[in-house]
Amino acid sequence: GDWSSDVCSSDLTKFVYQRFDSTLTEVVLPESLTSIGQSAFLYCSQLSKVLIPEMVSAIGEMAFSGTRAAIEV
Repeated sequence: GDWSSDVCSSDLTKFVYQRFDSTLTEVVLPESLTSIGQSAFLYCSQLSKVLIPEMVSAIGEMAFSGTRAAIEV
């Protein structure tokens, strides 16, 4: 499939897995999300846009390291 953008499940509350996906360019996280885990998008080098919901109260260390992401809340 096309992994250039990723939309997560609408009932997700924690994003903890690591993508390591060099083709991912945009991520839309669900409004239910409350935390983003350590190194969640580490080295997603093409990631340029992440929409983070207002409910997110914790973002793990190095969650967006190695990206060029513009973070939007």
